[in-house]
Amino acid sequence: MLGLNYRQFKCDNPAALHVVLIHGWGLHSGVFNKIIEPLRAFAHVTLIDRAGYAPSPMMTAAQETQAILNIAPPCAIYIGWSLGGMLVLDLASRYPHRVMAVMVVATNPCFVQRDDWLCAMPLATFKAFEQSVVDNMYVGLLRFIGLQCQGSATQRHDIRYLQEQLMARAMPNYHALLAGLSDLLQLDIRQTVQVLRCPMIWLRGAKDSLAKADIDALFALNPLIAVSTTSEAAHVPFVSHPTLFVNTVKRFIDELQHDQF
Repeated sequence: MLGLNYRQFKCDNPAALHVVLIHGWGLHSGVFNKIIEPLRAFAHVTLIDRAGYAPSPMMTAAQETQAILNIAPPCAIYIGWSLGGMLVLDLASRYPHRVMAVMVVATNPCFVQRDDWLCAMPLATFKAFEQSVVDNMYVGLLRFIGLQCQGSATQRHDIRYLQEQLMARAMPNYHALLAGLSDLLQLDIRQTVQVLRCPMIWLRGAKDSLAKADIDALFALNPLIAVSTTSEAAHVPFVSHPTLFVNTVKRFIDELQHDQF
């Protein structure tokens, strides 16, 4: 059976809740390295490398979902970044007994604009970026890193950090990147968001130029959504503002535990 690469970090408190982190397009789970140790102070942490992101092999979407469920604890809080946020929302809708709560980071229910969802990336902009990846994968990934950090208060530092993470492993599988771009273009998970009833928080960077989901539009989809916006962050708030990000996760978990008793 095909399996995904993963890393697990145990909290000193055996009774701590479990957190599963799912990365997005273009970068492996090393993108979360800054926040592993702070998170494990209060939670058990699992990081999963998605299909085609070294050293995880390529596999179908159904195989990837099953591989994630095989790795993850029986019930966990899922944190999904960008395209990974779309995945964890889908998991929450299909496997509610496995997903205690979701935190979606820099995610848009529609990554590319629709006639009835304009708070997203224009199609022409997306297609131009997609073509840059087709023309030269490495250059396209570097361009994407720059776009993710654009506008952040620590832009240059963030770019350098993400470049280091990209180079720390083999490049993502080219076909995995193209499949991910196809998902970003085609996926529309608004109906999924509308019906979810698990605790859900949307973490946004005010300077994010890639995932521009409007707060009012999110509330219109599901009034149960909580939203947290970091004013000086862009697409990777856990890189530019790791302490603030971890504190937000901690508050969310504290609220979940309070509601359990």
